[in-house]
Parts: sequence; structure tokens; C-alpha cells
Amino acid sequence: MVAERLWHTTQAIRKLKPDGSVIEFQADLSGLEEITRWVLSWGSKAKVLGPPELKQRVREELAGMMKND
Repeated sequence: MVAERLWHTTQAIRKLKPDGSVIEFQADLSGLEEITRWVLSWGSKAKVLGPPELKQRVREELAGMMKND
């Protein structure tokens, strides 16, 4: 689904598995807020490989969500 749409004008998508079931998505953004929300919208189907700052922000958001339970 991700590879079939233009999400950002600077995006680059690389297939990590030949069948396209695992991809790497890259884009140049002005900040992490936009991509953090986008990653979270994919739920368990997303895995953040980097940068470390994005991984930390996603972890913090998930931890905050768990506290609301």
C-alpha cells in the first residue's frame, strides 16, 4: 500500500523483499512530527529503522498511549 502512493515529493521506496512485502521508505522532511503521526497510523505493520530520534519519538508516543489504558 505504501509503495503504491506518492506520500511526499522527496520519497524513495526500496523493496527489501523481492515480492514487495517489506519496504524501506525514505523522505526528507522539515521535522519528525509529521512522520511520527504517519508511522503510528500504520500500527503494528510499521517498523522504524531510523533515525534514532524517530524511533524514540514513536516509543514515547506508544508508551503514552499505554498509560491512557
